[in-house]
Amino acid sequence: ALKEKGKFDVALKFLRKASEIQRKLVPTSSDLITTLLRSSQVLISSSEQATNKEQQLMMAKSYAEEALEIAKRVADGRCPLINDCFLALSGIDLARGEVTESFQKREKALQVLKDQNLRTIHTVNLLESLAECYGEVGQFQKGIHFAKEALEIREELDCPQEDLWKAYYCLGSYGWVLSHDPPQILDNLIKCLKYFKMKNVANYPLEANILALSCDCRSKMNQSREEIFPEADRAIELFAKFDNKNSNSHLPYLAKADVFLREKNITEAEPLLEKVKDFFEGEDGKENKNSVAGFFYLNYQLQVCRAKNNVEDSMKYQ
Repeated sequence: ALKEKGKFDVALKFLRKASEIQRKLVPTSSDLITTLLRSSQVLISSSEQATNKEQQLMMAKSYAEEALEIAKRVADGRCPLINDCFLALSGIDLARGEVTESFQKREKALQVLKDQNLRTIHTVNLLESLAECYGEVGQFQKGIHFAKEALEIREELDCPQEDLWKAYYCLGSYGWVLSHDPPQILDNLIKCLKYFKMKNVANYPLEANILALSCDCRSKMNQSREEIFPEADRAIELFAKFDNKNSNSHLPYLAKADVFLREKNITEAEPLLEKVKDFFEGEDGKENKNSVAGFFYLNYQLQVCRAKNNVEDSMKYQ
């Protein structure tokens, strides 16, 4: 209760007193492990605003390491306790900016559960967190691996369907980045959106991103305007309201432009490509030559020029 109110020093004093009593009673009890991990968590929370952050985190680490040593000696060998210790150490590494070390400890925590063949919701949550973590640092293939495992166990456990959205999002979005098979990516994104809406989470930027990736896949599969336009229009609306800096916010415009180009309707395609040019040029009006949006913008302009038989501009865009 004190920790929730931000009174970290007083909370830690009570936890230290609790651990002193527990050491005298049963020095290898699971209660002592829990108290040490709570102490570690209080120090992590307090370190966020502390001037002596590194010192606080080192103290947190010593509590978590002691908890781990006791957990390894506990007679009943309850592996969830060991798992919790590795997760605490992972959190400390993350707070110190040691991302690789943090992920490694999460994987150790996962291995503890796997060694005991524990396929529980706890395992699923850990797998999904690893999928997200690796996605955030660009290791998408690893992220996909953990997302698939999470999905497999969720289906075994017969979890509520709406909880499946996160794993499907990782599979769809990471597969899109890695240019996997568009029909498979689209299938994952459709399932993701279905379960996401069942969950009723008001995360409009995320919904916009799912729709943007989905309409891009539909475009690559040469699907019709009836299938592409509703998703593209909804994505454009949500990006404009909630997340206009998103790096994928050009995709709905390109998907719609692609439909018009396939229909040989250059008049409708060109204004959409001009919208993409805004993402391509950036705020300072200069071309960002490494921009993915820029590449697609130039590619579609090339198609427009070819449709107009404009050889000179075709060469320029090519």
